[in-house]
Amino acid sequence: MCGVLRCAGGVVIGRRHPGAIYQAGQWQLPPAGSVDANAVAPDGTVDLRRQLLTELEEELGLPPDSVDTPRPICIIEHPGSHVSDLGMAMTTRLDAAAVLAAHRARGNIEYRPLRVVPQAALPDFLAEAGDSVVPPAHEFLKRAGLLAR
Repeated sequence: MCGVLRCAGGVVIGRRHPGAIYQAGQWQLPPAGSVDANAVAPDGTVDLRRQLLTELEEELGLPPDSVDTPRPICIIEHPGSHVSDLGMAMTTRLDAAAVLAAHRARGNIEYRPLRVVPQAALPDFLAEAGDSVVPPAHEFLKRAGLLAR
């Protein structure tokens, strides 16, 4: 699961820890993570929104009530691993400074650095970052209406 988190000031983008097992050192759209047992209800259904909100709190230090309801935008399968990522768009009423402060105070170390990139600067950021951006990020940003198609 990958979130496309918008705030006043832009889109939240983080660089994965260089020691991460998966996609180490790459820029990603947080929050992101695998669906785990906490997302499975007793009846066997999976609550993907709840999983993303758990990742939001763990990784960025933001409480679930600080964002609107995550909205699915698309699923992308990685060609090599066949792992599928579900992109979900969400918006917070917080500004960039508050998002970054929450990350410093309560977030984990998965993303260092964490940045808020203004929407108008996204194409330049992505071009400069090149192959260090996880492949699904471009499509998630397009589907969320943040990049030209």
